[in-house]
Amino acid sequence: MKKFSRLLFVLLLTSCLLIPSSLLAKENSDNNEKIETLQKAGIITGYPDGSLGLDKPITRAEIAVILTKIKGELIEKNDQQIFNDVSKGHWAKFYVENASQIKNLQGISAIVGYPDGSFKPSNQITYAEILKILVAASKSDLTSADVAESTWPSSWIAWANSMGIIGPNSGIENPEPNKFAPRGHVFTMVYNAMSDDINKIEPKAPENINEKTKEVSKENKIENTDGKKAAVDSEIGNIDFFNKGVTFNHDLFHQEFLKLINADRQNLGCDPLEWADDLTKGASIRSEELVANGSIDVNGKFHRRLDGRPWQTSLDYLEPQISTTTHGENLVEIINSSSNGNIAPKTRKFLTDEKFMAKTLYDLWWNSPGHRDNMMNPKFKYLNLQLRLGDHAKNVDKGKRTFYFVGTTHFRGDYK
Repeated sequence: MKKFSRLLFVLLLTSCLLIPSSLLAKENSDNNEKIETLQKAGIITGYPDGSLGLDKPITRAEIAVILTKIKGELIEKNDQQIFNDVSKGHWAKFYVENASQIKNLQGISAIVGYPDGSFKPSNQITYAEILKILVAASKSDLTSADVAESTWPSSWIAWANSMGIIGPNSGIENPEPNKFAPRGHVFTMVYNAMSDDINKIEPKAPENINEKTKEVSKENKIENTDGKKAAVDSEIGNIDFFNKGVTFNHDLFHQEFLKLINADRQNLGCDPLEWADDLTKGASIRSEELVANGSIDVNGKFHRRLDGRPWQTSLDYLEPQISTTTHGENLVEIINSSSNGNIAPKTRKFLTDEKFMAKTLYDLWWNSPGHRDNMMNPKFKYLNLQLRLGDHAKNVDKGKRTFYFVGTTHFRGDYK
């Protein structure tokens, strides 16, 4: 189906699991209401484009977050490492450790680690695995003897059926145990298992994303105003104006992004990141060449320069210091195109609203485990973020007005 305008978000390292459409087609209005209840309670959150990624798989770490938000905080945040693959700097450390303490009335743990001392936070969850977690967390009369005598996975499936987590009128009738469960089905099963706990949670007010409008003054400077008329399309849609900071305050954008990343690093017990001016050149090179390319994919490869060299060569000007420390790169592209040449309301926010753009990029990277690990990596001490705008993208038909944004974040540790 063709749309008047198209908005795409693309992240490096993002991977999707193809879920048969027949599974998703079974979601009905009841399921949607259950998912909406979880969202209103703040238990699940959506992506910056407004979607919930209901067809995407879900990881053990993400399940730990959901369990913690439903069952509450049972431990205090600390620097002790319980699982050997969930370090102090891991974004989900607290949630994983807290969820591992959730038990039913008989002392049966809902989610546990593996015999080798790991948790495997990035592992995707199958139907059988999520059913076991939900049964263990919600079946108050489940005893250790029951668990010892159980058969995997048939016993857990039978218990889930008897509890209404799956089966007739549950919204999820006959899942295949060994298949990865899409987020939409997981959310429905979570509600089915824990509705009593969920309905006790105070609904959260919807986020107000209406920021102050911007306008271009006669001196071509940005001003934050309340109630003033927004800049005309010819000005805010001017690519040079955006890239040169006439219609978009890049310094404010940088400050807002730094606030967001350091707030989460502080929550995880990591040192805050500092802005590194020496990384400006490299991050600018990357954003500018990828904007010119019309894609962050260079001939089917990522983290590559246009001539095929690895991305690290954009930092050659920092040799030999840069080779003495760890360094990394996050990339994101945002594509908006329209057939009639008008600027859509959300595109206008990208073009003029520094806080909105910072939050969008941060959320996109946060919702991608590989990028999130870079942002929360305790070895990184400095960052630089450069955003550029172009007027074409490889996957957009010619003749459409296109706004193509590329963001590049470079990280590094201390020089030795």
